[in-house]
Amino acid sequence: KVYKTLMTYKNTKAQTLFDDDIYHEIVKLNREIEGLKDGISHKERKIDVAEKSRDFVKKQVQDTDKSSEKFITQVQALEVYMASINRNIEAEKKTAERIEAQAMQLEDEVCCFICD
Repeated sequence: KVYKTLMTYKNTKAQTLFDDDIYHEIVKLNREIEGLKDGISHKERKIDVAEKSRDFVKKQVQDTDKSSEKFITQVQALEVYMASINRNIEAEKKTAERIEAQAMQLEDEVCCFICD
């Protein structure tokens, strides 16, 4: 009977140690799971930041493209305006030459009129 009691005690003690080992292993695994969850959360936040940065840069590129298009349009408008100014300058030069020629002709006519 004592032997049986000792064996029962020994088995109970062994079972208790086994149960404690299982409990500690479960606690350890739960800590590892929490660590993995934290790691996943951290990576998700990094992904969110990266996506926001990508969207920001994408918007900047679009804004730059729009600005470039506006700039090109302005340059083209300035080229047309400058061509118009150059045509006006040429026309004014021709007008000035014509007026100068007329003035010289009038001078000649006045001189001839005075000399006669």
